[in-house]
Amino acid sequence: MGPPVWAVDLKKGALRRRSPKGIAKLTDYYTIQLSAEQRPNQIFESELGRVEDAAAPLLLRLRDGDCRMSDSERSRFAVFIAFLFARTPSNRKNIDTVAQKMLESYLGRKVRGVEFACSFREANKGKEISDNRIEEVRQQLLKPGALRAQIIPEFSLEYVLTIADTVARIVFDMNWRLAVSASRQAFPYERQPSLLVRPKCSAILPPRACESEYNSNVSNWS
Repeated sequence: MGPPVWAVDLKKGALRRRSPKGIAKLTDYYTIQLSAEQRPNQIFESELGRVEDAAAPLLLRLRDGDCRMSDSERSRFAVFIAFLFARTPSNRKNIDTVAQKMLESYLGRKVRGVEFACSFREANKGKEISDNRIEEVRQQLLKPGALRAQIIPEFSLEYVLTIADTVARIVFDMNWRLAVSASRQAFPYERQPSLLVRPKCSAILPPRACESEYNSNVSNWS
């Protein structure tokens, strides 16, 4: 069950202390089921488990101050970091939103196009439909919000894989280091220009400025 944690419900404005089990849990979040007749497929969840299992010993070593990694270990860790970014609800929602807007834009162009009447008659073959009725339908469809595309949950999972693959390659090629601040708190940073964020200001610092800012004891990954 784990030690109690403070859980905040932002919608209800409630704060309470409880077991961490089940907090922020989304049921069947990675389930693939393209039809009601198809059995739910948990392969995505299983593969994420493999990614997490491969990264677990590396995280323990980093926690204990051992930052040396082989290329194979760097690769496994990069994939883990990439999926932490790509799999989040906000990221999947953004994917669905972009797809929805693109599809609705495409449908809008089809409705406004000169071929709409012909396509409409073809879709309603065998029915007597006047030109006035077709134009009435067109005008109804052109009203704001009339065309609404619905994206199935499985759609974004494919793009999670694509995003994770791209991000993992970027993370793998980065020259990461582990820094230890004056308060002895360890955190990773990258020796490319970095964004330093403070409560009242933010600034982009070059690598040497980052090292000077934290006055850190630094260890290379490899």
